[in-house]
Amino acid sequence: ELGKSADAFTILIDKRADGQVVFAVRVGDHLAPEDNNLATPEEMLRRLDVRLSEAQRPSEVRIACHRDLPRSWVRDVARELDKRKQKDQISSYSAEVNEQKK
Repeated sequence: ELGKSADAFTILIDKRADGQVVFAVRVGDHLAPEDNNLATPEEMLRRLDVRLSEAQRPSEVRIACHRDLPRSWVRDVARELDKRKQKDQISSYSAEVNEQKK
């Protein structure tokens, strides 16, 4: 069992060149257009809930946050994920700093 399962979810919190924060929800390696370039955390959570409702079982969720963004973004998203974990919609979640260069 690899740490990254094919149906694991990744919440991407990224910072564009103009400084705007954007969100995305990736399922495994698949990033659907409607799940990308989301302007608000609320929009991202709505898309996440849609994807969770399609999942066969509670999923693992990773938060990948741009390294230049405040940790509060991760904390706020984690708080929302906690609610979903309590409802058994997700099995676990973790956060990491996204170091990849564009």
